[in-house]
Amino acid sequence: MARLEAARAAQNTWIESHFPEIGSRSIAYFSAEFALHQSLPIYAGGLGVLAGDHCKEASDLGLPLIGVGFMYPQGYFRQSITIDGWQEEVYEKLNWTDAPIEPAVTPDGKPCVTAVPLGNRTVLVAVWRVRLGRVKLYLLDTDLEENAP
Repeated sequence: MARLEAARAAQNTWIESHFPEIGSRSIAYFSAEFALHQSLPIYAGGLGVLAGDHCKEASDLGLPLIGVGFMYPQGYFRQSITIDGWQEEVYEKLNWTDAPIEPAVTPDGKPCVTAVPLGNRTVLVAVWRVRLGRVKLYLLDTDLEENAP
């Protein structure tokens, strides 16, 4: 991995060659969903496909993009038909240990969790990180034990 990171860092990108002043800045890209790979089912359609493509192209070009989205506890539902002909949805909680995702950490190595005031309560939000080449994607997760319904 260290050699891959060194090669990635040493490579001149299109942005560095054509717009070097952009390289020292960051661009935030917010989307409700990102279509990246089937191992990370956090999208449902066109918006996610567009956001995923933007992130992948930004990485290829060397654009300093940081994506921000949501970590959904369930992916797509499975559908079955009951004996009387009605559709039945089955939702399964995703197992994130099998996904290309890791908890985001602070500079001192602690999990990145923040408190957000919401109405008359405070909601804790954990942050997950997905690496997409040169692009960082951060997903916000409120499915925490501390956040009682």
